[in-house]
Amino acid sequence: MLGTAHESLHEIHDCSARAPVTQAISDHTQTVSRTPEMKPFEQLVFLNTSNGIIDTSCKPVKLALLTLLQSETTEHKLNYCIQRDD
Repeated sequence: MLGTAHESLHEIHDCSARAPVTQAISDHTQTVSRTPEMKPFEQLVFLNTSNGIIDTSCKPVKLALLTLLQSETTEHKLNYCIQRDD
């Protein structure tokens, strides 16, 4: 049984991307498996681990931020399509 366009749009959105933090850790783990001399994830991502300041110039962080931006853009487009569908 086919769902409504509204349900289909939600299903597409839900499957569109992994959580950004999960993606960053997974990508780093894969890179470390090929490059063992690479710094640990925490040393790459945090400027200061005691107060949690994140290095936004770090590639895993940049990719995570891009994923969040794309997710927000997709959400905006999804809401626009749903409003037009109603």
